[in-house]
Amino acid sequence: MYRQVADFLADYHEEVVEAQKNWDRLTDESLNSSPGNGFWTIREHLWHIASLWQYVFVKDLQLWPPEDFLDHTPSSAKSLAGFYGHQADKAIHWIEQNWGDEELAGVIEIWGMQMPRGKLLWEIVKHEAHHRGQIFVLMRLAGLPVHGIYGPSKEEVLQMSQQSS
Repeated sequence: MYRQVADFLADYHEEVVEAQKNWDRLTDESLNSSPGNGFWTIREHLWHIASLWQYVFVKDLQLWPPEDFLDHTPSSAKSLAGFYGHQADKAIHWIEQNWGDEELAGVIEIWGMQMPRGKLLWEIVKHEAHHRGQIFVLMRLAGLPVHGIYGPSKEEVLQMSQQSS
């Protein structure tokens, strides 16, 4: 659970910057990559995390105006990656402007539960990391290189070892 807004802002900003490096590698063709019937594609996973802020802040908590809600997935990899970045930046800016440390301890009702705002932010970050991992597997299945977020990826380790030789 986040107890200080500055901690969330720094943490989530870093997550977004590093994740965006992967989203910028996506191609329109790769968006349909899936391990098989009945499993989500890259497009569906990325839309799920890109649109989460608007679902939480427009639909569930009604903190953002309803006209800010986009109900269709952008069609291209570039526009979907851009939507992700825009929504993350918007959430960061809104939280920075509207919530202080004391608000993070305040309990809200969401998804039928009572939850401190700081816990909600923590759950969103964890949820996004979970889906990013799924997307990275699908990116590999689609033949795309992956940028490491919590440490170097296989490609980055290989590149580092070649540079040190």
